[in-house]
Amino acid sequence: PYTTLFRSGFASLVTIFSFIGITLGVATLIVVMAVMNGVKTELVKRIIGINSHISIGSVTQRINNYESFIEEIKGIDGVLSANPAVNGQALATINSNNRGVMVRGLTPDDFMRSNSLGKSITSGKLYKDGEFEVIGGIQLVKQLGVHSETPVSLVSPNFNATMFGNIPRQKTFKMTGVFDVGMYEYDSGMLFTSLSTAQKFFGLGEAINTIEINVNKPNQLEEIKDKITALASEDMYITDWQKANEGFIESIDVQSNVLFLILTLIILVAAFNIISGMVMLVSDKNKEIAILRTIGLKRSSVIRIFMICGFSTGFWGTLIGFSIGMAFAANIDEIRLWLESMTHTNLFSAEIYFLSKLPAEVKMSDVITITLMSLFLSLISTIYPAYKAAKVEPAEALKYE
Repeated sequence: PYTTLFRSGFASLVTIFSFIGITLGVATLIVVMAVMNGVKTELVKRIIGINSHISIGSVTQRINNYESFIEEIKGIDGVLSANPAVNGQALATINSNNRGVMVRGLTPDDFMRSNSLGKSITSGKLYKDGEFEVIGGIQLVKQLGVHSETPVSLVSPNFNATMFGNIPRQKTFKMTGVFDVGMYEYDSGMLFTSLSTAQKFFGLGEAINTIEINVNKPNQLEEIKDKITALASEDMYITDWQKANEGFIESIDVQSNVLFLILTLIILVAAFNIISGMVMLVSDKNKEIAILRTIGLKRSSVIRIFMICGFSTGFWGTLIGFSIGMAFAANIDEIRLWLESMTHTNLFSAEIYFLSKLPAEVKMSDVITITLMSLFLSLISTIYPAYKAAKVEPAEALKYE
């Protein structure tokens, strides 16, 4: 009796572990895929919000007489906007602290028209005496201890030729505002100023070095690029946001695929536990199966009974895992903040993950794939134990009874 009790209890314990494994596997997969989708979507949204769909530069670092060229670009079907800009690197000195930054010059109207930039100002003001001087990212402000009207000294890599030799171009500005686009890379290393100020600072005169273009339909990017190429001069080069961030986006996709495969192993191990539990159950119920067979139960009915018995573990585990995963994905950032407050640690560092918040985007295609995969593995794991149960011979099982 003790042996029978142990075998029956152990089979039940294995079934419980199978149920927990499938539940955790499905829930974890849904949450992880939702987070990876959310991170990718938010990063792309912020990259496009700060940058443009298409960017035109020149090997000479100067685009002269750009007004007429921009008007030609605006006439291309599908082009939403085409704006002049000046981009350049500089060394920023604030409160005796040095930091390499990207300086971007835009007209005040173009700055406000951008959905991401126009809504990103958290403090200060955009304009000072008709135009703004410099606006810094919130992370840069925090790290360097900048406050309103703080003087910011910028040193350009370009040089002024003087009788004493080449001297770096330097100018002191005032920090008139702070922006927060929610992406660490930009919030910690970018300064915005007016187009005219950037032209003077980088010594471009009336020229610019970048034309930023946004389109109505991003899926027609290549077609619009071909039309722009036909209008551009030989010294110009054209890039788009996908090419500029190709490695970055691909790395996120690779991480998503690897995590999906690794976490699928949790469900696979749980499915093997179903097989183990069902095999022990069949061994324990040999006599009962034999009695049912002697009173006329068909082999197909035995197979059906044990497949339903084993599949129910996977079905309920998948259903509860689905519910837990969807609930976690919907409240993932609140859960993160709660865990950080409880453990006094930083679980989602903006310096590493580039975003200040933990996003989640549940795609139904991923949820359906995960659910069907779990149910399929649960179903096929019952085939062998059910077949073994159907092979029980009544005479062999009952010969000592």
